[in-house]
Amino acid sequence: MNRRTGLMWSAAEDPLNADLDELGRMVPEKAAAFYEGLSDMGRARDPLDAAERLLDPIHKRATANARRLRGA
Repeated sequence: MNRRTGLMWSAAEDPLNADLDELGRMVPEKAAAFYEGLSDMGRARDPLDAAERLLDPIHKRATANARRLRGA
């Protein structure tokens, strides 16, 4: 999260040298994760299960990104 936040700040300060590849992944990735979570909420047994189903795809992508960016 810190790395991507830094990327956004850097892009705002110096757009010509921004990491456009990484920035271009962020919005579609988050939208897809959120949609996936919303779609799965319909199968929830209770409100807590609904929240877990919503957040699970978002969490999976965030942890995968953390692993990927640590290696970069």
